[in-house]
Amino acid sequence: MTDYYDPGATFPYDLETTPTASNPAAGRWGKTWAFDFTSGDFVADDDGNVLVLEAEDALAQELRKALSTRRGLYIGWDLDYGNDLHDAILAMNDAIELEWTVAQAVGECLMSDPRVSDVSDVETTVNLNNSTGRVVGTIYDSFGGSIEADIPFRFDT
Repeated sequence: MTDYYDPGATFPYDLETTPTASNPAAGRWGKTWAFDFTSGDFVADDDGNVLVLEAEDALAQELRKALSTRRGLYIGWDLDYGNDLHDAILAMNDAIELEWTVAQAVGECLMSDPRVSDVSDVETTVNLNNSTGRVVGTIYDSFGGSIEADIPFRFDT
């Protein structure tokens, strides 16, 4: 199957039938195609096969994608997918309200993933000048585990 972004990249197998690595957490958090947010394309090996992320890396990439997607903007996503951070920040008047709104919007976005059960131990910072942010801290999963997250994102996309 061919990737629409790079006609030379191939997806050598279905994620559902891909054997998991020796990491037992891979089955908990799932798998996803590796994506380079800087280039806007999938990551492929030298043979053109798109790489697969597993376990914590898969969850972190999925959360980054949700944090970087404006809710309701793209018809390819469910209307609940993504976040309202961009619009909320534009409506802010003071720093205290901004800090609270950012924390609420990011927390809601992260908690919308069914694999996430608690985000009370994360801190979010945003840079309004270049529309970027970063989530750092512990994300607790719905399986009783946790991952240490350091997730950069853009909120103008």
